[in-house]
Amino acid sequence: MQSEYIALSGWVIPISKTMQAHGIDVQAAFDACGIAAADLENLESRMAVAKLSSLVAYCNARLPGKDFSVQVGKHFHPGMFHALGYAMMSSASLEDALLRIVRYKRVL
Repeated sequence: MQSEYIALSGWVIPISKTMQAHGIDVQAAFDACGIAAADLENLESRMAVAKLSSLVAYCNARLPGKDFSVQVGKHFHPGMFHALGYAMMSSASLEDALLRIVRYKRVL
């Protein structure tokens, strides 16, 4: 059984875009949070959620409004969820899209 939670490393894409938009040094942030370039080579690979959380906290400390997570939403695209993201976009309603997430959350 897995001892830590993991997420798709593709989550780093909108986080990186948000860092760049706010003048946060991406490489310095990765170094501070223990994220190596090898962790990001394959966007289908997984990385520890703790590293992503650390990265968000690092960036949040550098924004005056402390709203980094909200800012990441501006750079998010449902395609990050691969086929599920596109299925969400083709849903008839927001409720249907959210129900798809619930149904397939273990796959994610």
